[in-house]
Amino acid sequence: MKRAGFYFIWITDGYGWKKGQNQMDKAFAKIDYILNTKFVRLGLLEKIIKEI
Repeated sequence: MKRAGFYFIWITDGYGWKKGQNQMDKAFAKIDYILNTKFVRLGLLEKIIKEI
């Protein structure tokens, strides 16, 4: 998707970090950006959007 100019941003409620560690490990290998809601509140999503 990056070659076509698309990026994937996954926003999780945070429980996925703890309960789905195996799935999160797989996601980190394939998804461009993974954020939880705290990161979004801290402005990281806006920063990423400006950079891409």
